[in-house]
Amino acid sequence: MARDEVIRVRVTADEKEEMREHIENELHYSGFSDYFRTGLYEDKNDETDDVEIDVEEIAEAVADELEPLKREMETLNEKLDMVMESVQESEDEVVELATELRELIPVIDEPPIFDYDDVLELRNKVTPESDLETVQKVSDAHSWSIYLDEPVQACERALTYLEKYYPSVVGVTTERRGDGVGILKDSIDRYFILSEKFHDTVHQAKLEDM
Repeated sequence: MARDEVIRVRVTADEKEEMREHIENELHYSGFSDYFRTGLYEDKNDETDDVEIDVEEIAEAVADELEPLKREMETLNEKLDMVMESVQESEDEVVELATELRELIPVIDEPPIFDYDDVLELRNKVTPESDLETVQKVSDAHSWSIYLDEPVQACERALTYLEKYYPSVVGVTTERRGDGVGILKDSIDRYFILSEKFHDTVHQAKLEDM
């Protein structure tokens, strides 16, 4: 960019002579213009160097900006803790109910053969006043929920837990299908404890089929 602007500076004769001698002694100045330009740039740089950065002030400003985010994170962590506590409580409740059901579900000595309609009829007869023997004839989540006054979903989870972690506990599905088309219309999942006699009976049946 062309330097076509002129700035006039008034000085005394002595000042001018002093500047001339200084310029002649300092080889990096090409003349008065170069001398004044260099002085101007050095003065600007000195102003920049004099700027002080207040680290503490910056840190406080950043902390103020992050404060809303910090509060949101704290709220999120509190909610997460509540969810984890709820999950743990739910797991403990499942185990507790499963332990109770394991003492109640019937032990079977023979391979189960069930007619769906008969089972459904028994199931519909289960009431809060039903005795244990009646409920054991069905032994599904719906019947146990009535007998124990527990939610059906809780009994389903507890019975599933038993079947998963206790090899002697087995779930049997009694099904009703559509007429001639093989479409599953309905089913009742029932739970039992297999006795040693059951295993012996099954083993004997297999031998007889051979």
